[in-house]
Amino acid sequence: MTPSIALDTASTLRTYIDNATTRDKPALPGAIVHMVDKNNNKVFTYASSRAAQLSENSIALVHSLTKMVGAIAFMQLVEQGLAALDDSSVIEKVLPELAVKQVLTGYDNIGKPILVGKVGDITPRMLMNHTYGGGHSFFNPLMKKYMQDGWEKRNEVADPHQTILDAPLLWQPGTHTNYGQGFDWLATLIERLTNKNLATLLEENIFGKLGLKRLDFEETYGGDITTRPESKDLFLAEEFKAARWDLYRHWPTSPGETGARESVSGGQIPYVPAGNRTRCKHGGYCAFVYYPVTA
Repeated sequence: MTPSIALDTASTLRTYIDNATTRDKPALPGAIVHMVDKNNNKVFTYASSRAAQLSENSIALVHSLTKMVGAIAFMQLVEQGLAALDDSSVIEKVLPELAVKQVLTGYDNIGKPILVGKVGDITPRMLMNHTYGGGHSFFNPLMKKYMQDGWEKRNEVADPHQTILDAPLLWQPGTHTNYGQGFDWLATLIERLTNKNLATLLEENIFGKLGLKRLDFEETYGGDITTRPESKDLFLAEEFKAARWDLYRHWPTSPGETGARESVSGGQIPYVPAGNRTRCKHGGYCAFVYYPVTA
């Protein structure tokens, strides 16, 4: 017998979700809800949205859940003795672009940025726990003002690679927690330490060893995980080893190739190829996941 929840409980849950997503002023723009029991059997699935055509089968960008993969990849290097969480020298040697960054503290009376020298060192642990001193422009007005010149073309979406290179620190390392680009730097660190392409490394050391034969890592825009999980699998740390995901490719595979990916509403989002420009390795976001309905 297929595990399930009581019919009246399921009905109550659907009403609750609809009330949160379909009112004139919804609390949520949309929701795709899956519930599993302790054995990872899916017992409830439902999708609801006022604005978008969501279903249980919709594809959703799960953004920073991708950090799980970047963290596993780096911790494997720690296990192998190739890196250490608190070794600041590896940042200086392997990520010199990051090691020399200054700290933006404000602006003078004519609007010129005030930059001071970095005090203290950055460690891989700081990259992983968001304390290395960096931050996104869309969370931090100081950074957005700094990047304002040519903002339309110089931001984390339009040109993440150059934006991360250009952005100063906002705090001294280890003194402040802020959601930033630490995992993007971590992904570059992994590549340089191993002298391997990130996609190849993930396939060899994580996906292949776990038997995730139908999961892929797409690099054209900078490293997007594109997946179609099977009926009972979730993109959660505790389910990672058990997951078997069916590939759903959204992005073209080679520079210069054109194409599109599907949005959560089923429409097509135009793809702009990166060409041969040096790509930022996104170790911290850009995962896609698709939840099919079970019979």
